[in-house]
Amino acid sequence: MGDMIPISTLEGGAQFDAYVAKPAGQAKAAIVVIQEIFGINPGIRAKCDALAADGYLAYAPDLFWRLEPHIILDPDIPDQLQTAFDAVESAVGATVDAPSAQTLRAVGSSVSAFGDAVNGFAGDVTTTC
Repeated sequence: MGDMIPISTLEGGAQFDAYVAKPAGQAKAAIVVIQEIFGINPGIRAKCDALAADGYLAYAPDLFWRLEPHIILDPDIPDQLQTAFDAVESAVGATVDAPSAQTLRAVGSSVSAFGDAVNGFAGDVTTTC
């Protein structure tokens, strides 16, 4: 099981949380897990935990922290679904790069990013490490 930990933004002065799952031993590499547009829900946490069990350091940054920290949106509630769509573009960019930099320092090797619903957009804004 992982834990929520604070991460400082690259520009400084602010923090957001990320769900972090660590392997039992030395990490093979680090993976930034891009959340679905509904938040760091149980499915995203389970993916991080599975990656850690396979030997990877897994970070799932709270991409919607500026909207509401730790928010989990329900796709079956129309207002929450619309909130998720509205928040995606503005939330992803700056939030993805900070854990990438932090994980690179922690692991000392490569960092990769993958995700679900936001993956295509997040892939456009992540920095290759």
